[in-house]
Amino acid sequence: MKTLQASVLVLLLAFCWPALVENKAPVKKASKPVRKPSPRAPVASVEVQPPMAPLQPLGEAELDLAKRVFVGYLPCEMGASVTIEASPHQAGYFQLRFGKHQYHMAPVQTTTGAIRLEDHHAHATWLQLANKSMLVSDKLGRRLVDACMTPDQLQYVEQMKTRPVVSVLDDLPTADGSLVQK
Repeated sequence: MKTLQASVLVLLLAFCWPALVENKAPVKKASKPVRKPSPRAPVASVEVQPPMAPLQPLGEAELDLAKRVFVGYLPCEMGASVTIEASPHQAGYFQLRFGKHQYHMAPVQTTTGAIRLEDHHAHATWLQLANKSMLVSDKLGRRLVDACMTPDQLQYVEQMKTRPVVSVLDDLPTADGSLVQK
């Protein structure tokens, strides 16, 4: 008889246990006190800060390269933007602003023809290619902002859509329209 009562009790608990557990009120976590936002001062225009380290004078090659750098506002992907201005502190240097960050950049010669500006102190590099410009963090090893385009770069991208560059690996057309096989 005791075994029958025990088995009925076990079966009853097995079927009723989920209903008993569901009816328990959930335990509330302690809430953190709500902080009121502090009033902020109105945003003033950004003042150009002098570089932290003294700037080294640039050579003729770097000064010639600096003449090819686009100066002004550049819209970028995902709603970001970059502003590049010539530095008032030294000829050939540039100040690049991206978000809250400001970089003091100097032109660096490349073998590829790309325009390269570097800020050694902040470990950042600005690359200006034919079809886009980008800001790269040397320290993080990734792009901070990409697909920034000047009007000339936008025109180049549109031109590439209609007249793509012929690869050296492609077959070349001859004057009569036939292809030269390599």
